[in-house]
Amino acid sequence: MNAKIKGKQICESSHLPYLDNIRWTVVAMVLLFHVFWFYSITFTPQPKWIANSQPQDIVVMLFNPWFMSLLFVVSGICAYLYLQHHSDKEFFKARSLKLLVPSTLGLILYHWISGVFNMKYICHRFGLSDFTLGMSAREFLPLLLEESINILWFLVDLYVFSLILIGLRRIYKDNLNAFFEKHRCHGIVIFCCSLVLLYLVGLIDIPNYIDILITLRPLYYLTAFLLGYYVFSVQSVMRVISNDRWIFASISLIIILCMIFTGCWKVTVKPEIISSVPYILYGWTMVLACLGLYCTYFNYSNAITRYMSRNSFGLYIVHYAIITSFGYWLAVHSSLPQWAIYTLLIAIVFVLTPIIYQLLYCVPFVRFCLFGKTSQQPINILNH
Repeated sequence: MNAKIKGKQICESSHLPYLDNIRWTVVAMVLLFHVFWFYSITFTPQPKWIANSQPQDIVVMLFNPWFMSLLFVVSGICAYLYLQHHSDKEFFKARSLKLLVPSTLGLILYHWISGVFNMKYICHRFGLSDFTLGMSAREFLPLLLEESINILWFLVDLYVFSLILIGLRRIYKDNLNAFFEKHRCHGIVIFCCSLVLLYLVGLIDIPNYIDILITLRPLYYLTAFLLGYYVFSVQSVMRVISNDRWIFASISLIIILCMIFTGCWKVTVKPEIISSVPYILYGWTMVLACLGLYCTYFNYSNAITRYMSRNSFGLYIVHYAIITSFGYWLAVHSSLPQWAIYTLLIAIVFVLTPIIYQLLYCVPFVRFCLFGKTSQQPINILNH
C-alpha cells in the first residue's frame, strides 16, 4: 500500500477505528444537513422569509447524494466483520434488539413529537389551517404515524437488509475475498463496475415518496449495503480504494462544482435528478473517496473519537425532534432574520441533542425503547 494506514489491517479485525470515525462524522453531518433540509426550497410555496432561491441549499446537494449511501456501505462491512465471530442467529437477535425495537417502541414513545411538528410546519408552509383539529383518532393516528417515521427509515431499511443478508448467506456465505485475491482489480475497475450496477438499480428503483419530507431508495441502498458486505469488506479491495482516494475525491469535486453552477442544487429531490448520471456519479465517488481517505488518515482512536463512536447512534435518534420543534417555533413565532434562524437552530441542535440524549439514556425503560439497550453501556449500531 502506498500510504501508511495507522492501526489494524484493513478488514482483518472485528473492530476498525476508521469505520467508527466514518459513522460519527456522518451523524454530525446529518444533524447539520437536517437543519438546512428543514428550511430548504423543497417546499412550495415558501414562508415569506425563505427566498425562492437560497444559496445555503447547496449544503443539501453537498451531502444528500452520498452520506446515507456511505452509512449503508459501512453497515455492510461491519455486518461482515460481526458475522466472522457470530452466528446468523446471534446477528438476527442483535439487529432485532438494536434496530427493530427503536423503530417501533421508540416511534410511540418519542418520535411522535417530530410528527406533530412536521404536520404543523407543513400547514404553516402551505398557508393551511391546522387540519388535524377536526380529525377523529382513527384518521389522525395513521397520519401522525406517517409523519413520525422521518429518520427511522434508516433503521427500518437496515433491519430489512440484514434479514435479506441472512437469506443470501444461505446461498453464498462469505465475501469475495478469494476472487479479489486471485484477480487483482484496479480501483477504477471496481468503481466503474459498482457504478454501473448502482445506476441500473437507480433506473429500476424509482424514488418512493412516503411524504414530502422523506425520499427512500430501498434497492439503491440495499445494493450499497451488499457491496459493503461482499466487496468492500475485502482487504485487497480497500487497499486499492485507498490508493486511488485522491482520484475519487477529484472526480467528485469536479462533478459537484458542475452541478452547483448548473443549478441542480435547487431541485435535489426530483426523481429525474436523483436517478441521473451526475447525481449517482458524484454520490458514489464521494463514498469511495471517504472510504479511502478515512482508512488512510483516520484509522485511529482517541478519547474524543471513542466517545463520539459510542454515542453517535443516540445522537442520531434524538436530534430530529429537536430540529422540528425548535425549527417550527423559530419559523413561525420569531421575527429573526434568515441567517440568525439558521445559526440559532444549528447551535440549539448541537448543544441540546447530547444533553437530551444523556438524560433519556439514564432512564432504563426509555433506554430500551429508544436505543434498544438493556444496560448503561452505549451502543455501537453498525458493529452489530
